[in-house]
Amino acid sequence: MEEDVTKATEALLSWGEAALGCPSGGCGGPGGPTSVALAVAKLEDPEMKRLHQELQQLEAEAAAARRRRLAERISAAACEADLARAEEAPEMRSERQELESMESEAAETAGALKRCDLRLQEVQRYLKGRASPGSPGSPGGAEAHAQLLRALEAEELRAEEEIRGLRSELQEERGGLVDDLRCRLAVLEERKEQTAQKAKECSMLRSTAAKFKDQLQRCNGRVGELEAALASLTKVLSTVSAELEALELQNAALKADTHADHADSSGTLEALKVVQERQQELSEEFRESLEASTTDDLERCLQESRAQKEHLKEALAEVHARLIGAERCEELQRSAFEMRDEIHALTLAEAERKESSELQRAEVKVAEEALVDDLRAKLEARERRVQLLAARLRQTQATSWPISRPQFS
Repeated sequence: MEEDVTKATEALLSWGEAALGCPSGGCGGPGGPTSVALAVAKLEDPEMKRLHQELQQLEAEAAAARRRRLAERISAAACEADLARAEEAPEMRSERQELESMESEAAETAGALKRCDLRLQEVQRYLKGRASPGSPGSPGGAEAHAQLLRALEAEELRAEEEIRGLRSELQEERGGLVDDLRCRLAVLEERKEQTAQKAKECSMLRSTAAKFKDQLQRCNGRVGELEAALASLTKVLSTVSAELEALELQNAALKADTHADHADSSGTLEALKVVQERQQELSEEFRESLEASTTDDLERCLQESRAQKEHLKEALAEVHARLIGAERCEELQRSAFEMRDEIHALTLAEAERKESSELQRAEVKVAEEALVDDLRAKLEARERRVQLLAARLRQTQATSWPISRPQFS
C-alpha cells in the first residue's frame, strides 16, 4: 500500500512539474502568459484529476490500515496484560491461603506445647503428692515406701527425658516452620514487587498508547486540514485559471487596440505636423499680405486663420483622448502582468505546501514505527519476565516439602 502511495505521489509530482514547465531546474526558465495559461490548462487535465483522486484514496487507505494495525496491537497488549494479572491473582491467593494455614499450624503447635507444659506440671504435682505420704508404721511399710519412691523417681526421670525430647522436637519444628515462613514471605514480597513493576509497566504502556492515539488524532486532523486546504487551493486555481484566460483574451484585444491607437496617433501627429507647417506658411503669407493687401483681404485671411485654429483645437482634443485611451490600455496590461505573477506565486506556494505535507507525513510515519518497535520490545521483555517467574514458581513448588503436624497423646 505504501509503495502504491509513493508511486502515485511521484507520478503526480512529475506530472505537475511537466505541467508547470519546470522539469528539473525549477520554474524560473523562459515563459510568458502563454506558458502560464498552458500550465493551468495542463493542471485542469482529466488525467491529472484522476491521479490526484487516486493519490487521495491511497493515502486514506494507508492511514486507515495504519490505524487498524495500531488498534489491534494496543488491544492485544491490553488483553495480554489482563491475562497476566488474572493468572497472577490466583497464585497470590493460594500463597496467602498457604501462609494463613502455616500460621494456624504454628499457633496449634504453640498450643500443643503449652498443653504439654501443663501436663508436665500436673505430673510433677502428682509426684509431689505421692512423695509426701504419712510416716510408715512398720519396717515392711518402709521398704514398700522406699520401692515406691524409687519407682516414682524412675518414672519422673523418664517423664523428664520424654519432655526434653518433645521440647527439642518442638523447637526444631518451630525453627523449620519459621525458616519456611520467612522464605515464603521473601518469595511473596519479591512477587509483590514484580507484580507492582508489571502494573507500572502496563500503566506506562497504556499512557503511551493514549498519547500515541492523541498524536494520531492530531495527525489525522492535520491531514484533513491539508486536504481541505488543497481542495480550496484547487478551487482557487481553477477560478484564477478562468480569470487568466479572460485576461489573456482582454490583453490580446487591448494590444490590438493599442496598435490601432498607436497607428492613429502617429497619423494624427503627422497631420498635426502638416497643419503646423501649413500654419507657418499661412503666417508667412499673412505677413506678406499685411505688407501688400487691402482690408478685405486681411479680414478674409483672419477668418481662415480662425477656422484653421478651431480645426487644430479639435485635432489636439482627439489626440489627447487617444493618448488617455493608450495609457488606460497600458495600465490594464500591467494589471494583467501582475495577475500572472500572483498566479505564479500561488502555484509555487502550493508546490511548497505539498512538499511540507509530505515531510510531515514521513515524520509521523517514522514516529509511529519507532513507538511500535518500543511497544514490541517492552512486550517481549514482559513475556520473558513472566516466563522466568513461572519457572521460579515451578522450581519452588518442586523443592517445597510438606509440613506434618505433631501428634500428642
